[in-house]
Amino acid sequence: VYITLINKETINHIFKYKDKLTIEAGSKIPTMNDYLYHNTTEEKEIVWDNIEIEEGKIYKPGTYKGKFNYDNEERHVTLIVKDTTPPSINNVKDIEVLAFTKVPDLLTQIEVSDNSKEEITPSLEGIYDIESPGEYTLTYIAKDASRNEKSKEFKLIVKENKEYYENHPFIDSKGNFDPEICVKITTKILVNHGLNYKSNTVQNV
Repeated sequence: VYITLINKETINHIFKYKDKLTIEAGSKIPTMNDYLYHNTTEEKEIVWDNIEIEEGKIYKPGTYKGKFNYDNEERHVTLIVKDTTPPSINNVKDIEVLAFTKVPDLLTQIEVSDNSKEEITPSLEGIYDIESPGEYTLTYIAKDASRNEKSKEFKLIVKENKEYYENHPFIDSKGNFDPEICVKITTKILVNHGLNYKSNTVQNV
């Protein structure tokens, strides 16, 4: 058995600093002390290559190289910025509309933000029928460039449009042409005008 003895000075040299750190997008940029195993009162900035810093924070995921001088030596370090946080979807609420009216833009009401400051365009999933009153569950989905995804559900409530039915008497509550209603209304009109109307067949129009 061979045992290699390492003196204290050698250990201190080996464990002076870390050569790599990983942080989440939107975090503060590391300082020299974040890389050192033992803090120092020395104030020296890390010189980074091709990095964008906003108010002391970094938002763009990627791998960055930097260097600083410590203990009379130039130290080279790596910073890995990851985005593992899904986007946030805010201002989600149920929406009410009248049947047979124009559907509003369902995406304008929501706000999407991401810790990477990436501009994200949300999408909408689900099926609804603006001509059929009822409640439809739809889903907002937001996905960032790092493939983090967030979803939130809301209800599109299509309410019965009585005014539309009054102006379109041949339409049933489901928005379909109803031949029986057509016959009844036509018969009533003819009777009111003193005419005799009988029919056993109805043709679609």
